[in-house]
Amino acid sequence: MINNLQENQSDIVIEALVLRQGSETKAKKSMTTIRKVILMDKQGTMIYAFIFSNVIPQIKTLLQTNTTYFICNLLVRPINSTYVNVNPKFDLTIQAGSVVTETQVMKLTMPLAIEFKSHANKMPADLIGFVKNVRNLHTFRRPLTGTIGYLREIVLMNEQYDVITVGFWDDMALNEAQLMKNRETQWQIVAICNLTMQTQNVSQLKSTPTTYVILDPPCPTAAQMTAWFNASHVLDRVDTIWTNRKFAETDDIKLEEIIKQRSTLTENNYYCVRGTIKEIENNLSLLYNACNHCHKAATKTQIGLSCLSCTNVPVEFVPRYRLTVLIEDGTGVARITMFGHIVESFISHPVEEFIKIRNQNIDDVIPHNKENHRFLFKLDWSVTIDGNMVAMIAENFQKPSPPNSNSSQTKRHRRLIKGKINNANNELSKSSSSSSSFSKIDNPGGSEAHNTSTEIEDDEFLADYTKRIKRRTTSSNKKPTTPRKIKERKL
Repeated sequence: MINNLQENQSDIVIEALVLRQGSETKAKKSMTTIRKVILMDKQGTMIYAFIFSNVIPQIKTLLQTNTTYFICNLLVRPINSTYVNVNPKFDLTIQAGSVVTETQVMKLTMPLAIEFKSHANKMPADLIGFVKNVRNLHTFRRPLTGTIGYLREIVLMNEQYDVITVGFWDDMALNEAQLMKNRETQWQIVAICNLTMQTQNVSQLKSTPTTYVILDPPCPTAAQMTAWFNASHVLDRVDTIWTNRKFAETDDIKLEEIIKQRSTLTENNYYCVRGTIKEIENNLSLLYNACNHCHKAATKTQIGLSCLSCTNVPVEFVPRYRLTVLIEDGTGVARITMFGHIVESFISHPVEEFIKIRNQNIDDVIPHNKENHRFLFKLDWSVTIDGNMVAMIAENFQKPSPPNSNSSQTKRHRRLIKGKINNANNELSKSSSSSSSFSKIDNPGGSEAHNTSTEIEDDEFLADYTKRIKRRTTSSNKKPTTPRKIKERKL
């Protein structure tokens, strides 16, 4: 066990679960390539294991997250108190003579006391929840060093559909977050420990050098979540339930507020914009070749298509929706982009079906009613402002609600229409000499004309109805023609 280690031991054997597999980085002072892994034994004790450049090629494919290994011939060293550590006394060095062997998944004997927290007020924070979704990988360049950085956000949820977002940076974005992405279609509960606050926003946390992940953690909270899931089977409905709830509790915001007052708005919070769709920008290219891991667009190279973000895993490319619309709300213009299943719901055509009809006019698949659409978005790095134009990525949308047949406005409209129809019937009946025969013609079922007319609820139908009545009344008021006398011709 890790608690029994002694300084400078080199012939030890431990069984450990990999909590964080790390990635190859350059040491700040020596510029030596190192890889730092977080291990945990059965008792829940953690320790860093360092792998240096001369050993990295030997175990490049080993020590993967959520996998258990027997590791032999490790060197035990005292910690460097200058840096953050996960063990108060020691860390390990995997040497050239070390042997790493994968074994069965280790079961932790020490239960974890971790709970879901929608607002983490104490740092560092530990939390647990089921993975609602894993967002796309964001690649950026750090302005000071010029190095490439990576960010991937994980959204955790509990049984009450409360959510909290965790930003995984750099190696955790490429490794642990990618592992969750690969398992996204499954029910998965994770514990994420040693997190810190993201830019003073208690509803969003971020990883630190000591952050680690435990999949299917042995704790009472995980057991309660699993029991709830087995009883409710909500996996396929989680997005729908969460989206409806988020739309209900999120207020609309004018585009002008984003353009002129963004600094006063809360970053990483959700907002809604409502407007009229004026244009489909990419109406000729709604599909793109997407990486099946990170959903980024494929890049053409000399050897074919490749993904510049997923260099360590085999990838495939599949057609995926990307729709960009321009909307106006009277105060500004927004360029809103939607992806994947959101677009599929928007145009009501799965990708496979759209491929067959893609040569048709795009107006045939875009909603005809383009007014009063509502879009849900997160105010983060993806929201940019250029003059009077806001660019954003919508996480979902709401189409205009159909008129409520029970609303007071609709009832008043119906009463107005009924009154107009009844007045028209009364005027026509006065000028008609045979209203009873007219009623029989218009209502073969025997009901009165004004009773049938009450089903008409639109001015256009009212006009057609009135014209039809006038034609019939005019024809009924004409004097009957008398046959002309035919003179007999003498033969």
